[in-house]
Amino acid sequence: MIVGGGFVGRTLGLALAKLAPKGFRVALVDAEPARAEESGAEDARALALSAATRNLLAVLDLWPVLAPKAQAIEAIEITDSDLNAALRPHFLGFDDELKSDGASAFMVEHGDLKRALAAAVAQEPAIAIIAPETVTDFKTDAFGVEARLGSGKTIEARLLVAADGKRSALRERAGIKCVGWSYPQLGIVTTVAHARPHRGKAVQHFLPSGPFAMLPLTGNRSSIVWTEEKGRGETIMAADEAGFLDELTKRFGLRLGEIALAGPRQSFPLDMQVARSFVADRLALVGDAAHVVHPLAGQGLNIGMRDVAALAETIIDATRLGLDIGAAAQLERYERWRRFDSAFSAAVMDGLTKPVDFAGANVVKVFKTSIIGMGTYSRSAGYPKGDITGTWEALTLAASRGREFSIDRMDDEESLGMAFGTLAGEFMRTQVAPEVDAYRFSKYASWSGITEVGSPATLSSATVLAAIDVAKLSLDEAEVPAEGRLLFVSSTVNSFIQAAITRMLGNENTVDRRVQTLDGITIIPVPQTRFYKGITLDAGAATDAGGFTKTTSTGRDINFLLVYPPAVLQVSKHANLKIFDPEENQDMDAWKIQYRLYHDAFVYDNKVAGIYSHIKAS
Repeated sequence: MIVGGGFVGRTLGLALAKLAPKGFRVALVDAEPARAEESGAEDARALALSAATRNLLAVLDLWPVLAPKAQAIEAIEITDSDLNAALRPHFLGFDDELKSDGASAFMVEHGDLKRALAAAVAQEPAIAIIAPETVTDFKTDAFGVEARLGSGKTIEARLLVAADGKRSALRERAGIKCVGWSYPQLGIVTTVAHARPHRGKAVQHFLPSGPFAMLPLTGNRSSIVWTEEKGRGETIMAADEAGFLDELTKRFGLRLGEIALAGPRQSFPLDMQVARSFVADRLALVGDAAHVVHPLAGQGLNIGMRDVAALAETIIDATRLGLDIGAAAQLERYERWRRFDSAFSAAVMDGLTKPVDFAGANVVKVFKTSIIGMGTYSRSAGYPKGDITGTWEALTLAASRGREFSIDRMDDEESLGMAFGTLAGEFMRTQVAPEVDAYRFSKYASWSGITEVGSPATLSSATVLAAIDVAKLSLDEAEVPAEGRLLFVSSTVNSFIQAAITRMLGNENTVDRRVQTLDGITIIPVPQTRFYKGITLDAGAATDAGGFTKTTSTGRDINFLLVYPPAVLQVSKHANLKIFDPEENQDMDAWKIQYRLYHDAFVYDNKVAGIYSHIKAS
């Protein structure tokens, strides 16, 4: 049973109906009335479909319907300057690397995809659409799940899938907590018409207030995805059409001639959210119910579609083998596959801090303020004079990493790309995520000026809470805000915390001893294999396997890190995953994947008190 009739929920239902063994049935519970896509207000959003998403839609026979209305992205340009700059330097672009037929990515309009999916689902006899309806409660046992609908009826199934959005009622009912935050920014979307053709080029312009993207649509039109400081964004949205268009033109520029609004404008708050678990007893989370990302990378829908591919393969494989699709073993396989892609352990701190301004291919500028304290007020001279100063500090990115690998066409021929998807997923889960985590934690633990304590003896369940109390007191004494602190702990220290706090939740079938928060601080366990004070990044040449190793001289194990997220800056300047099918690959008859990540992590010099590192004894 799938709850939620959005893009992810309907695509999952369609994938199971078309690809699962004969006799497989899907119940799709949707809060919107049937055929709601034929009425209602026009949606201003457009969607960037990755090659993997397009391939999934092709397998489900949806791409032939969408292709005539889709616009290929044939080139990408990234620029960086102030808002009023006369010239916008072009420092990164992709032309020759994208196929001329736009196979790497496509833009489709929100309404077109919604209508195509709705029509396909309505025509699929294996899908029972229950709408308008909601699931108000559910209960599970060893054999299945029973869901109670808003109408009072009940439905039984082997597995319940929550595709009900970022405020998922099913996730909340299951007791799954989230790590997340809201950005101090507003997202604005609209469509414009322009005098000159865009020739399939997408432009991303980095401004101090946030990125401004111009994404090509069919005809002389472009979709605008605009990130603005929240207060300024609300003022822009409140302006009349002439005032809104004037602000838009300042950012859009004149490269495509005169522009005019060609669709409604919409705004929405920007959030980041990741569920602490993607599964529970006979429950799987997909799409925004599992993860919500900043629209900067335009990957929200594509990440959700990767959830669809992973869960569909998990369910279909289990069905073919006669296994219980809702059993813990199947759900754990899905979670292992997908959680790495949605959030790294340290990624809960991404984007929380001050505005950044990209100032070249390997430099990011951060704004730092300095404020002096109060003085004695004089009745004759008045207030003592002082200034609030602000400066932009240039930080150089140092970590440029990547890898290319392939899988022979014959190894993948019968699985419609799923073996290749598994390989790519394993690479991200087992190589990329651990290295990024290790790099960031190592940078923070080694940063000059933070508080570091080398434990005089090995921690235990008897001493761990006292050690954490000392860390909290250190931040308290430095007047570091308590709200939003995060406690990263090694797996061993996490077990000590569980043993030190006597608690047990669950029912007759389950026991839950996990401690997710301590005194209001979210606890995030980190494997010790990526939790060191010092690491060495291997070059990945023929002489070594790449990745990272614990530095011999300084690479001590970290017991825990207490972090105030605004003290750190995590920058991913360029994260690019390229996939070439055997027809595109000129080197061999094989699928090929190339992945590159250009990133770094920093600690603000005036916020070093926001990090407390507890290091294991030598």
